[in-house]
Amino acid sequence: LKNVLGLVIEMLASNAAAICGRCFRRLYGTEVESSSPKAVEAVDPSWPKPPNYWKSFEAKKMFVDELGKDLGITKMEDWYELRSHMVRKRKGGNSLFRYYDWSPTKLLKDMFPEHEWDEWRFAQTPQSWWTNWSNAHRFMEELRKQEKWDKMEDLYSISADTLRKHGGGRLLQIHGDSPIRVVKYIYPNHVWLEWRFRATTNRFWTKPENQRQFFDHLRATYALDTFEKCYDITEDMVFAQGGESLVRKIFHG
Repeated sequence: LKNVLGLVIEMLASNAAAICGRCFRRLYGTEVESSSPKAVEAVDPSWPKPPNYWKSFEAKKMFVDELGKDLGITKMEDWYELRSHMVRKRKGGNSLFRYYDWSPTKLLKDMFPEHEWDEWRFAQTPQSWWTNWSNAHRFMEELRKQEKWDKMEDLYSISADTLRKHGGGRLLQIHGDSPIRVVKYIYPNHVWLEWRFRATTNRFWTKPENQRQFFDHLRATYALDTFEKCYDITEDMVFAQGGESLVRKIFHG
């Protein structure tokens, strides 16, 4: 019996797919109808599996289906909570995970290619994902839909908390924890008036060119086409256009 088992194991290691169901039935008396991973599992449920075992999509899908049952996953949205340790602690999880660079995102995208995944919703998004402009743009477009930011001007209300809440914390980190830099990176062709954001970048108001840009905007907004008309500028006018921090920090108003 040991010799027979040794022969079977050797055959499995060389090419699991080459073993037919009739061979299994003769040796083990099991009702195995094919040489699929299910057949291999029926004959030998122990680990480790043959070297070529994880090359089969069916084998990987079996593993993920069983994982989903154990985790109580009932809908696709539940998969966003998957963590690396949940995969690795299962028998065979480490060897399978190597195929996906230890990434739950890559694993699930391969197992469920028909589903449109929002990568930013995973707890562990690949680090390189956010450095791709198209990915960051897709994230922001979805965020705008959820926040009902139909116009570009609506983005002036964006905050770090909003980005983190929707899964954009890593994107925020890449851009120095600055929502302004995130927005300017994703929409570089739009002319942004930085002072209209909730908070300007560090030392923005210390630069004379930024102060001049603001007052040019103020004059254009209130039709102050002569310098004499600038005497009519009020604090309310400045504050209404987003210049409160300029007055407080630079001119100590």
